[in-house]
Amino acid sequence: MLEFRHMQVVVIDDNPIDHFLATTLVRQINLEKEPVCLASVDEALAFLHHIESSAVQPMIILLDINMPEKNGFDFLEAFAAMPLWLRDACRVIMLSSSVSQPEIEKAQASPFVTRYLSKPLTVQKLVEVLEELAG
Repeated sequence: MLEFRHMQVVVIDDNPIDHFLATTLVRQINLEKEPVCLASVDEALAFLHHIESSAVQPMIILLDINMPEKNGFDFLEAFAAMPLWLRDACRVIMLSSSVSQPEIEKAQASPFVTRYLSKPLTVQKLVEVLEELAG
């Protein structure tokens, strides 16, 4: 069983307030690593492309749906082409303020989305997800 405190949280969201909130929550639950906060899909893909297979660690990706230029679904499409070892190390959690039922259903139907959470992120939601994924 993996201790969730060893997981790396990666936030893909264009909103700096959501970056601040995720960083604050990660610090509150004492994860070993600071979250990686990325403001766009392109930044996130560049980050993932630079991870070496020997350095991969379990990652939780908190992915917003609605972002300018490329959205969360664009990320998922590109993520599908990532190496299997990287996809296996990542668990994507859609974290969005969207109340659009078609968007929620599309997110839940993705083979790469482990869970859909509504914003705002809270300590309880984060710990619940981390414990579930570590178990």
